[in-house]
Amino acid sequence: MAELRHASSLGGRATPSPRKRDDVTSPLSSSSDTHLNDDDDGGRDRHPRDRFKSLFSNHYQLLDETARNNFKIFFFFVTLLAFAGLYSVYSLITHLSSGSYDPTIRIAILTTLAESFGSVMTSGTVGDLDGSSLELTFYLVNSRLKSNFESTFCNVSIAYAWLWLTGVEMWHMFIYSVYSVTSHLDQLVLLQITISCLGDSLVDIARVKSIGYFKRGNQEVNAPYLCTKDGITLHCPRVKETPSLWENPLSATTSWKSCAERRVGAISGLPEANETNGYIFIHAEGGLNQQRIAICNAVAVAKIMNATLILPVLKQDQIWKDQTKFEDIFDVDHFIDYLKDDVQIVRDIPSWFTDKSELFTSIRRTVKNIPKYAPAQFYIDNVLPRIKEKKIMALKPFVDRLGYDNVPQEINRLRCRVNYHALKFLPEIDEMANRLVERMRNRTDSPKPFMALHLRFEKGMVGLSFCDFVGTRAEKALMGLYRLKEWPRRFKDGSHLWPLALQKRKEGRCPLEPGEVAVMLRAMGYPKETQIYVASGQVYGGQNRMAPLRNMFPNLVTKEELTTKDELDGFRKHVTSLAALDFLVCLKSDVFVMTHGGNFAKLIIGARRYMGHRQKSIKPDKGLLSKSLGDPYMGWATFVEDVVITHQTRTGLPEATFPNYDIWENPLTPCMCKA
Repeated sequence: MAELRHASSLGGRATPSPRKRDDVTSPLSSSSDTHLNDDDDGGRDRHPRDRFKSLFSNHYQLLDETARNNFKIFFFFVTLLAFAGLYSVYSLITHLSSGSYDPTIRIAILTTLAESFGSVMTSGTVGDLDGSSLELTFYLVNSRLKSNFESTFCNVSIAYAWLWLTGVEMWHMFIYSVYSVTSHLDQLVLLQITISCLGDSLVDIARVKSIGYFKRGNQEVNAPYLCTKDGITLHCPRVKETPSLWENPLSATTSWKSCAERRVGAISGLPEANETNGYIFIHAEGGLNQQRIAICNAVAVAKIMNATLILPVLKQDQIWKDQTKFEDIFDVDHFIDYLKDDVQIVRDIPSWFTDKSELFTSIRRTVKNIPKYAPAQFYIDNVLPRIKEKKIMALKPFVDRLGYDNVPQEINRLRCRVNYHALKFLPEIDEMANRLVERMRNRTDSPKPFMALHLRFEKGMVGLSFCDFVGTRAEKALMGLYRLKEWPRRFKDGSHLWPLALQKRKEGRCPLEPGEVAVMLRAMGYPKETQIYVASGQVYGGQNRMAPLRNMFPNLVTKEELTTKDELDGFRKHVTSLAALDFLVCLKSDVFVMTHGGNFAKLIIGARRYMGHRQKSIKPDKGLLSKSLGDPYMGWATFVEDVVITHQTRTGLPEATFPNYDIWENPLTPCMCKA
């Protein structure tokens, strides 16, 4: 307050500023004297801004009306270009520093800028580029990028500014670049990204370079569409295509091709039948898809040990309770014939081995100590000697008994060959599945795409998950009794399950409820009229639990609703036959949506990737959905934005097979090649 009073007391004695005093004409001097003084001092006492305005005004007044208009237009374009140049630098800094593009893209941008700068510095024009000097530039920029990104970008920014200030004709560079690409494809042609005034265009052109639109001699230099992982976040190349609800970007589908099929005309490297190291026999346990994985692994193990594989037995599962044989589901003749150059396979136990029951019961004929995800060397060191000694051995149990990163790539490629080419369902199963697909597409007046939804919300899955779900007290009490009966050791008294259930839901490890699936699909943009094929068992909670999903998507059907009773009777003898129908319909659908992990969804997503990545395979981010749906303050618009952005990269796009991860969901690295 004292300071305020002091300031107010001084305010009455404050003098005007010198600028103000100079502007005020003295009453003692005439106007003519004032002008005379101005002329005499040449305007030196005036503010510099006033002198500039006076000079600009004097020159502007000398121009005629047409020249003035031209000057305005010229000044407008100069200003616009200046702002565009500044924005391009700003946008480039933003894109490169944000880390949203993989190092290949960033290196491509920096390399092109450095190359453009060097070309202009040496010749004053943009001319043909020497390949060796460009390789040196690439190496230097790459090494600088790894050691000191800020220094590299500073140098490149100076190069870009130098090009701008020295008046390099940007559109001439553009025309030259197009000419180079079209008429000099025999050289290493790099697009001149300095033609662009917008940072986004810089990044896009660099991406064109990165996906292989240039050649060196007769050899194509390709860097195809590939998503890269940063921790748990997947970064995918940005494309110009309009996002589609039903298909992945075209560039993702034209970059990779399957290459695990049998090589036509290849010479078999198999020894004669009498030179085999012995016979191996396995029980393929579990449901249809777990059995499928076991069969693929059995072929691979037989190849590793140079042994003969006896046709696997599909063991009855305590949940599935099915007595299906291999020949009831798969085409045995095709299976044996397709793999004849890889592994020797026989239909039955050799006749010279008389005591066949011993193979199922005797511990002397069983290898039981195989660890999960065992390396190839384990079989060579520990299993092969016993096979050579006994001639016939059973491997039991045989679920996930072969690793992925600890076996040769050729073995993984063989597993893909078995899974995607050798294991074919019987013709009648395949034919019935094709009829179901055709009926799904033609349920309306005109053919339309359809979605397949693998809804894993059966009673067994709900119980095994030990998650908490919406329901009455009576329902939860009955579920507690069911869990106590089926999994008594895990259930105990149930007191510890509530915090465990909350943690699992937060981490996204709980199956999605039908209502949650409906909200997610609507947020993604799928309309109410979407045709949805539901592949599932009996949903826990029945029609009441399915009501939210049916209300939001009324065109919801199952195979039972698409067929007559007589059509399905032939498949009801084996539960795995019905599962095979669901498998094929999901495989051939336009969009596949999983709701929880498992071998079924894993194999479907992997097969659709192997078929070319074109078809969307949506893997929900259940952690995000749990967090968003549990937030009472989150609005619909915010929820939609979160869901759309998060799931842009969760549609089965190309990505390298993750280390220590099975190849069934993502077979790209061992089983696919650049297209």
